[in-house]
Amino acid sequence: DMLVAGSFAHTLGYYAKGDYGESTYAIVDDELTANGATVIALDSGLFAVLNLSENIIKPEQFGAYGDGTHDDTASVQHAINYGITYGKSIEFNGQYKVMPITRDDSTKVCLMFSNPNTGLQAPSIALKFNRTSRLFTTSDEECTLLRWEARNGIIRDAILEGVQGKTTLLELSRTIKTSTNYNGWNMD
Repeated sequence: DMLVAGSFAHTLGYYAKGDYGESTYAIVDDELTANGATVIALDSGLFAVLNLSENIIKPEQFGAYGDGTHDDTASVQHAINYGITYGKSIEFNGQYKVMPITRDDSTKVCLMFSNPNTGLQAPSIALKFNRTSRLFTTSDEECTLLRWEARNGIIRDAILEGVQGKTTLLELSRTIKTSTNYNGWNMD
């Protein structure tokens, strides 16, 4: 069937069926900017806009491979941004390689977890790592793997890895309440 504005499309994966990228998209004819994660340009001139109703989302729904080889930085950051915007928790099921990006303040940070809503009613966001899932960088640059600037956050069963003497694994900035349960801090 042909996709038309106002309809919805459901995929069974992002790259292939069963790759954790199963998602629902609203089909729109608005003039949007495609980013390959939350807004995808279709050949017909329409756009598919990610429309997730589940409380738990996965980086694979935003294009992450989670195979430990591909650079998943942009996809994981899209998942984090979506999770903050829509009050979703993020579930990690693979090996996510991320690399540093130079931020506006000239620091090198792989991922930013920043919530502009710092009031008492800020939603609690959770990052949950399943089985032997890990978030890691192989960069030789001095950088931060994850900069956390959000209120009411939970990081559960995280395995964070970086390069000895180069990587700050987790930087808590202006965080008022963050509970953590780490089961791994690995430095190569």
